[in-house]
Amino acid sequence: MKLYGEYLNLKSNNEKILIKKNSLRKISKIDAIIFDCDGVLIDVRQSYYKATIETINYIINNLTNSKIDGLVTNEIIHLFKKSGGYNNEWDISYAITLFIILKFPKEVLKEISLIVNSKLFKEISLYERFKIVKNKLYKYQPIKIPKSIKNELKEFAKRMDYSGIVLLDKILRRSFKINEDILKSVKEFLCYPGNVKESIITRIFEEIFCGHKLFRKAYNIKPCFFFGKGLINNEKLIISNKLLNILLNNGIKIGIVSGRPYIFAKYSLKKMIKKFDEKSLIFLDKIKANRKRVKISKPNPLMLFECTKRLEPFYLALYVGDSNEDAIMVKLANKKENKFLFAGVYKHTLIPKKTILEFLNLKADLILPSILELPLIINKFKRSDFNA
Repeated sequence: MKLYGEYLNLKSNNEKILIKKNSLRKISKIDAIIFDCDGVLIDVRQSYYKATIETINYIINNLTNSKIDGLVTNEIIHLFKKSGGYNNEWDISYAITLFIILKFPKEVLKEISLIVNSKLFKEISLYERFKIVKNKLYKYQPIKIPKSIKNELKEFAKRMDYSGIVLLDKILRRSFKINEDILKSVKEFLCYPGNVKESIITRIFEEIFCGHKLFRKAYNIKPCFFFGKGLINNEKLIISNKLLNILLNNGIKIGIVSGRPYIFAKYSLKKMIKKFDEKSLIFLDKIKANRKRVKISKPNPLMLFECTKRLEPFYLALYVGDSNEDAIMVKLANKKENKFLFAGVYKHTLIPKKTILEFLNLKADLILPSILELPLIINKFKRSDFNA
């Protein structure tokens, strides 16, 4: 591949390490490392990604009284993430659920519209709303979904870009001959974006992800859709005390910039989070309260700047992420302050081989299997084993 010509191609435990040649000198000067959380510090393949699929399945299976298990695949989720605008699994769950519902027969969509536009609908709880729609659709069940929908979903995902759900309505209008009242009604039924008290998408996702005990602790309300064990308990740590000690002993400052809620980061990282200075932990929900009118989620680099401001003084910061959105954030940050490098990690993504190719296309400075290879790279450069 031509792109490989720009990179040193190394291996560690038979896994590919790619280092951009014209970034060699800079890499040796890294004195701050900022981590994304999901897929970087924590393996979330059996938690967040699985919760996305189970949320969609829960809603569609209940509304249609049929099984769609296997319809939403890791490949489809990967395609959404590849766009750079869908780092939030709620957004992916919403986009796919909305797409599938709009594929329901016209008479079913009209029924949903009638229910949503009734006065009663706006006065009842999320659970009651979901229940009444499900019961009213009983006469149409089982509702058949077109066999072609999996391929249509793939094409739909490929049309996304880093603007995320902002672009969603425009793409839907191009994909369907949509009655605007129907689109509005389905969106009101899902009520997204919205918090766990407002949106069926957010509520079901969080109940499935958290499990009943953590959900009550995090949101101070009882679950009403799901009462089993939370998928968060499937998470495995990638980060280790050994790695953090090596970085800190080398005089490297460390921080975290993540869209994951702080309470869930603490839950999964446990004592490991204490290795980080509290002020260098930048989680979306921790700074949202002060910036309600500003969209601060990735790829907006605002959170990255917030973290580096708290890590100063430093010469050069490496941001480590696992998605296109992370790479785009660093590119946008460098347009304002040219003091960032990007390392893309791929081992714990949904489709590692494709992730490597995407990081190559985005010209990542480093492409690594995981953060566990960071000491190897840093130590080699500190000893000047490589020449630029």
